[in-house]
Amino acid sequence: MLNLSIAVGIDWCITYADSGLGRILNMQPLVAIGVLSYSLYLWQQPFLNPHSNSPIADFPANVILAFCVAVASYLFIERPFLMLRSHFSPSASPNKESAGVPEALSMANSAAR
Repeated sequence: MLNLSIAVGIDWCITYADSGLGRILNMQPLVAIGVLSYSLYLWQQPFLNPHSNSPIADFPANVILAFCVAVASYLFIERPFLMLRSHFSPSASPNKESAGVPEALSMANSAAR
């Protein structure tokens, strides 16, 4: 029942994106986390390991480092592969994935150049 409730809640948020909850979920910080979610998923383990004695696993450095590495991974690995995809599949547009990229990530990209 919980899974069905979550699915209905997600459907409602997508259908009514102009509602209060939809506006909250479309805020720039939450969109940025959504864009970075795959990179954060891949890179969280080295930094958020509670059993590690390493200084990079101590709060708040671990959260900051996980986000920094996720941004770098997105900008230098994930996004170039999304752009490369358009060369092999004319129907796939890399701009669809990057259309929701917040200005913060765009600025980080130009600062890295």
